Amino acid sequence: MYKSIGDLLSQFLAGRLSNKEPLEAQLMDTWKRLMGPDIAQATPRIVLQGRSCIIYVRDSVIREELRYQTSSILELLRSAGFSGIRRVEIRGG
Repeated sequence: MYKSIGDLLSQFLAGRLSNKEPLEAQLMDTWKRLMGPDIAQATPRIVLQGRSCIIYVRDSVIREELRYQTSSILELLRSAGFSGIRRVEIRGG
């Protein structure tokens, strides 16, 4: 079964054929929705490594605030459908 160029282009634009892991793309979208635009802007990168979610934070004040809330962040992410995450780590970045 062959797909047309148009079908492949539509899938690529929808993110289904991108090089980025679909789960990480979903995580970034969920993060923006859960945390709001200010926190999302201060966290340019979120990486999944195994069962850990590593959140890179530019602003040192926000970083420390998020470090105090790691257990709450973990519960929020799990309740949003990321049940495989077992640990949240906050790093400078």
